Amino acid sequence: EIVTSEGLRQDARVEPAVQKALAAQGFRFVMSIPLLFQEHVVGVVNLIYTEAPDDSSIDPTALTFMAQSISAIMVGLYDLRELQKIEEALRRSEGQFRRLAESSPDYVFVLDLKNFQTVYANRDTFLGYDREEWRDRSVFDHVHPDDNELVLTFFREFVDTLMAGNVPTIEYRLET
Repeated sequence: EIVTSEGLRQDARVEPAVQKALAAQGFRFVMSIPLLFQEHVVGVVNLIYTEAPDDSSIDPTALTFMAQSISAIMVGLYDLRELQKIEEALRRSEGQFRRLAESSPDYVFVLDLKNFQTVYANRDTFLGYDREEWRDRSVFDHVHPDDNELVLTFFREFVDTLMAGNVPTIEYRLET
């Protein structure tokens, strides 16, 4: 809904300091258009006039479209700022993980669960293989043949149960 004020000096909705500043510049009339996202007001566009606007010069449909467009831009910018905050938090978290993993005496690796390839390892070599050899092959290429089915079953269950908050454990042997 577009709200108009025909006399800024008498309108209680306008702060006294704003009334005074606008009057000093000759502005006497205002048309306010709320900026809505879903059912929430995210801002207001105020069109301020020195003289009352002619009703024929005001296109409510165009003003509403303008307000909707501005609202969409504001929400998009808000989402972008939130995304930037999330990305920065992710970078910090990844840096903390990397520092922790690289200072660990244990072999720490991150596995891509789609193709079961190592995407990160904290050591240059492991069991006589260098980092690229681990990356170029599936982790199952390194599992002892007698344990391959056990590990494959575990990983399938792991992916299924991870979403439920459960993290199963397994012991198996690797070939050198």
